[in-house]
Amino acid sequence: MFVIRSGTLVVSKGVSGHVENVLVHMKRGEFFGEMSVSRRRRSASVRALTDSVVLTLDREAIPSCWRRTVTRRSAS
Repeated sequence: MFVIRSGTLVVSKGVSGHVENVLVHMKRGEFFGEMSVSRRRRSASVRALTDSVVLTLDREAIPSCWRRTVTRRSAS
């Protein structure tokens, strides 16, 4: 899974040949690639429209992040 730290990315899906259907533009704080966490096949492509920095969260790290988030919310 990926989290956008900076820049603008576009998510698109191939329609036919070289034709793409743009689904959404994404910016700082948004994430993509969540389908890979459940090992599902990729359904769209993502590419940078501007210089971008993207953080990677591997499948093994995600449960730990969720636990920390839940713990923090419970403590509030």
